Amino acid sequence: NIDYATKRLDTLNRFPIVMQNLGINAKEATNAINALANYTLGLPTTLNDAAEKVQYFTSATGNVWQSIKIFEALNDAIVSGAQTAEVQSTALYQWSQAIVRGSFDIEREFNAMVVANAKAVNEVAEHLLGAGKDFNDLWNALKKGETTVYDMVDAMVYLDENGTDALESWSKRAQNSVAGIDTAITRL
Repeated sequence: NIDYATKRLDTLNRFPIVMQNLGINAKEATNAINALANYTLGLPTTLNDAAEKVQYFTSATGNVWQSIKIFEALNDAIVSGAQTAEVQSTALYQWSQAIVRGSFDIEREFNAMVVANAKAVNEVAEHLLGAGKDFNDLWNALKKGETTVYDMVDAMVYLDENGTDALESWSKRAQNSVAGIDTAITRL
């Protein structure tokens, strides 16, 4: 639709300017937005939403490519849970804030991702804490300081790229979970 195309074009033009304000050079910013545009093809995630979160992460990390990896891992975990757009949006918002802040202020923030994709959170728990651990163990480890949000981010990026011994990567699972008519209609 025309509204979607207009927003996409505006984002493609605006992103490099915002990134330059964050200290990222114009060429790197242009390459980054093009990478994000390619990433969002076929996903229910809009380029505008992706760019907004990457800008947010970059303001904290100072590294646009690291921010893209963080965003893709988080988004792929959420999308592969195949929940409603509202559930996905809430999880993306809550976890983005926690990642930038470096902590979860309240359990509700943490649980937003559990609702969006408990399996993915369990995989992070097992990756960090060992076989048989789940999101409850991960939450308790976070509260006790036995693991950090940054440890979780590293685990998420790993799982997004590599998956587990038994399951393919989050990236592939996200692509597989949106191969339906509803996503195609949403993207028109």
